[in-house]
Amino acid sequence: MKRKKKTGIWIIILLLAVGVAVVFGGTTKTKKNAEVIIEEGSGSREIAKRLKEEGVIESQLAFLVRLKFSEYSGKLQYGTYEVKNGMSMNQLFKMLATEGAKENTINLTVPEGYTAEMIGARLEEKGVCTKKAFLEAASTKEGYDFEWLSDIEEKEGKKYILQGYLYPDTYNIYKTASPKEIITLMLENFEKHYKEIETDQSMDRIVILASVIERETSVPSERVTIAGVIENRIKKDMRLQIDPTALYPLTDGMYDKKKVTYDDLKIDSPYNTYRNKGLPVGPICNPSVDCMKAAANPEKHEYLYYHTKSADSKEHEFFKTYKEHINSQK
Repeated sequence: MKRKKKTGIWIIILLLAVGVAVVFGGTTKTKKNAEVIIEEGSGSREIAKRLKEEGVIESQLAFLVRLKFSEYSGKLQYGTYEVKNGMSMNQLFKMLATEGAKENTINLTVPEGYTAEMIGARLEEKGVCTKKAFLEAASTKEGYDFEWLSDIEEKEGKKYILQGYLYPDTYNIYKTASPKEIITLMLENFEKHYKEIETDQSMDRIVILASVIERETSVPSERVTIAGVIENRIKKDMRLQIDPTALYPLTDGMYDKKKVTYDDLKIDSPYNTYRNKGLPVGPICNPSVDCMKAAANPEKHEYLYYHTKSADSKEHEFFKTYKEHINSQK
């Protein structure tokens, strides 16, 4: 009986040793360079999950166990972090505990496809500045030190000259930040992402087309296909007839109208592609770099029409002829 008890104890010890080895061996160093955004109110588990999703750590459990036994347990903060590949867990804990959001700051999240009008409304809700002040700052190139701003065309009827260039992301900003300071951060972010685009087209055209793609589909795989449809229709001198281009002026950039009527599509605006040929006069939202890439590399095909597969579907069906397009809806 004594031998059996000793054997049982050794098995338990062995299992514990294996468990410790697995946990502590699961994450010893960070795995990649990454910008990681930790939202306000995130606990240790949410932070570990976020780091895992970003590919920074290998094991959430290992991260949490190591954190529990470190001097930084319970001290991690929200904020935006630049994680470097090969950091030790202790270095990562220290950064998350000491380099987070500064005092008197807020996180401003700008989703992909948001407009300047939506951003202004969100800033007003957070008490940073008025929507009006933000839109005034987005209506001019004055006061912003970026050479590429000269490439943005100033056309009659364009609402906000910097619409399309306020890059969607989460920003940690001071509560006292001015609209120009906030916009400068967004323009810097746009500049960084636009370097990924390879094209012979003008930047302004790419951003306008990308903004239409952004509002037209939420399915990533469809972006290049829709870009191709738009280019095909332009080549054939057809109106694009894309609903968001009418909704943008109709809703003053808020896109808060759920049902679109035929009368809505008649709105007299240089943005409305039901009334005007070619692309809108300017961007109808602020697009992601993925939509800009789609605009720069449209899919080659013969489609000229598309519609959603069903009333509650986000996916589209594509057609080469108007007859196919109409028959598919019967």
